[in-house]
Amino acid sequence: TAAQSLGRNGAGEFAVFNLRTPGAPNAPATWISSAVLINEVTNQGSETDLCAGEDWVELVNVVGAPSSVAGMALDDSSSSPDLGIVSDLPAEVAAGKALVLGQGSCPAEIPAHGYLVVCKGEKAFTFDAAGAVVASYLEGCGFGFGNGNSDDVVLFSSAEGNVTADMIVDRTGVWNDALGNNPTAAQSLGRINWAESAVFVVFDERTLGVANPFVDLDVPSPAPPSLPSPPSPPPAPKAPPNPPPPPFHPTTPAVDVSTFEFVEQWDLSESSKAEDLSGVAIIPGGAGDIDSIIFCNNNPLNSDVAKGDEKLVRLFEYTLPTPSSPPKLMRMVRMDGFDDVEGLALVEKTSTGVRLVVTEEGRLNLVLITLPLMGAADGVVVEATVDYAAVPPEDMYAVSLVDDAKSTNRGLEGVAYDPAGFFYTLTEELPMRVLRVDMRTRETVLLFSGPPRLASGEVFDTTSDQALLSGVATDIAGMTYDYKSRSLIFVSHEGIDDGSIGPATVFTSDLSGKLLSGPLKLQGAQPEGIVMKDASTMYIIGEPAEVQMYVSKKAGVLASPPPPSSPLRGDCPPGCLATRRLLFASRPKECPAHCEPVP
Repeated sequence: TAAQSLGRNGAGEFAVFNLRTPGAPNAPATWISSAVLINEVTNQGSETDLCAGEDWVELVNVVGAPSSVAGMALDDSSSSPDLGIVSDLPAEVAAGKALVLGQGSCPAEIPAHGYLVVCKGEKAFTFDAAGAVVASYLEGCGFGFGNGNSDDVVLFSSAEGNVTADMIVDRTGVWNDALGNNPTAAQSLGRINWAESAVFVVFDERTLGVANPFVDLDVPSPAPPSLPSPPSPPPAPKAPPNPPPPPFHPTTPAVDVSTFEFVEQWDLSESSKAEDLSGVAIIPGGAGDIDSIIFCNNNPLNSDVAKGDEKLVRLFEYTLPTPSSPPKLMRMVRMDGFDDVEGLALVEKTSTGVRLVVTEEGRLNLVLITLPLMGAADGVVVEATVDYAAVPPEDMYAVSLVDDAKSTNRGLEGVAYDPAGFFYTLTEELPMRVLRVDMRTRETVLLFSGPPRLASGEVFDTTSDQALLSGVATDIAGMTYDYKSRSLIFVSHEGIDDGSIGPATVFTSDLSGKLLSGPLKLQGAQPEGIVMKDASTMYIIGEPAEVQMYVSKKAGVLASPPPPSSPLRGDCPPGCLATRRLLFASRPKECPAHCEPVP
């Protein structure tokens, strides 16, 4: 704007600055690409606020001059890139659901550092930076959609012509009960500290027309635009080895995996064609009034060992097992044209279907798919098909920075979804790498990695606080993401326990790679995937067709003894030692894959 400039920030990228500094060092950037952002939303109105019991959406002007909103449009999940169809926005406007801002006598601009609150129905209000009402609009200025318990509010630059995803100015991201970010009747969903890259979190206090509660983040954040920093040169920071994670602030401690104990194991090989299980996700209410669990198998289509349909890539959905209720097969899904699906994660569940993301290991792709929601488990196995050729391009995410793993068995393994608008994925080994993919920009960022690949193996530093550098694992096979603690939970089938390489383990890290808990030694032949039902219940799946349940000791569930058919992977037969290197020219057949011969 007339009061701003465009300049390089500390990362060397150009950003908008609220303070012009000719002839002096640039002031800290405010990290914005739009002067108007979504600031706070509710999905259950209060009779005591200005919207008189209706849902509302609050926009904020983050610059020190009035900003126009004329022609911008607001809609809910119907035009969301995750839950709906972006190009449906004009139809939503015509139906009276989506709202085009600044029409007729309705507010067309937001005061400097002020707010615009739009209610469902008729009303809208503008506020100044101090929170005082500037103007009230009581007829014809509200929106027609309703913020539900599973939704997403999206701000578009325009609703005219062919609306595409690059016209999205801002969005809250998906909220629902499964993600733990669905506000109650007394709460709101709001942006932390105005930063465009910051996640939306649940606030216990609604702040209609004023600034959201300030959150002291664990990483440096820009000051609110109303309090610009003086134009003094900041100290030169040391360059981190990897890009820092987004400025998320954990709301709960990370899961302590060391408190978990084995409870039960189920073998699925007799109940279906399930084998070589890899990725896993839990679908809340996926089987009527109970939860379901869904797996993928990792055999590529047209495998050299294909025998009829038995080696096709498939998904298998079962009722979620418990010690008193074994898993029951509900659905098998053919994944026609998909290649080596290794990872699987739940993105969204609606009243009619589920949205999942899967990895293609060799193609280095993340692919979004949608399945209809199952009814109650009635003993009838449903068969379905997902056709790769029918997946729209916008549901394909190509992962960069790991081209060396393309078309190999060292490509993408696990995947996790972050409702802030990110995917996390990983490469298993040589080296181990954890990456973040931005769903909006499609940019891939390397968050952290293990030691570089060496001809003699990988060298670990046991004094490091970085999980993948310390040697807590020599591979990573699967992962899940805990939104509330902003942490990643990994499963390794070549972990390290008491200095011995070989036993499968689980451990957690933050988004910078710092080890938070673990390793927990696992059972089973070859664990490949992990999912948390809640903070105290964990499911591990693995090859060939095993499902294991672990429960935190704090939850009061006693563990069962390990089944005799599932020795720990750290056990090696006579004449063999636990593997300590990842590269081998050959291996005698008498030693298992996780062991090597005694020198």
